[in-house]
Amino acid sequence: MLMTVVPTLVFTSAACGADSTSAPLPEQASASFSAIDSAAPSSAAPAVSVTEASQLEVSRTTQGANATIFGFSGVGVTLPVTTTNTTPQQRSGGWMVRFTPSDKDEWFVDATWFGPGLPGNASSMEEMGARARQRIGNDFSSRSIPVPGAKQAAEWRWSDPKGDPELLDGEPTSTLTVAALGSSGYYYELTFTAVTSDPDAIAEAEKAADTIFVETSYPR
Repeated sequence: MLMTVVPTLVFTSAACGADSTSAPLPEQASASFSAIDSAAPSSAAPAVSVTEASQLEVSRTTQGANATIFGFSGVGVTLPVTTTNTTPQQRSGGWMVRFTPSDKDEWFVDATWFGPGLPGNASSMEEMGARARQRIGNDFSSRSIPVPGAKQAAEWRWSDPKGDPELLDGEPTSTLTVAALGSSGYYYELTFTAVTSDPDAIAEAEKAADTIFVETSYPR
């Protein structure tokens, strides 16, 4: 078990009523990439194959006044409208894309596309969770969750009292990962990291995590 030297506020389900002063995100239960701006370059790009890992798709579109849908190689998430990242509306140069909801360094999300099948020849989502627990340590919990468009999905949570000197000013952090195996067989992980002492940032990240969906027709 990781030693905690500060009060630890780990992610809790948004359904539990976490308070936040941030604007609410729109419901995304029925969202799909058909809503993404058809003018975005990625919408006209050819389907991505495993051999094109350096050319993953990233697109975004404003949805309402307070949120933005981001699509990343077949997985989508709704984030605050102020969200920035290094490659909006173009094809990304790597496997992972980091979305930063603001310039306040309060929280961020890493979206990672692993291609078809579970990575590392894992046989199940349960095995993926067990591997994550082994990497992270005892301060780790996991559970199965429903994600629109996914065959299987899991939620992993943990906290790091040491933080990371290069992330979020080195403050203690709380992390939530949604791991999803899409109905088309592609595997994704979206990892939300927030400052443990900032309940508003945690609540905002929670709301975003609840909007994740997988595009069932990807790759087109």
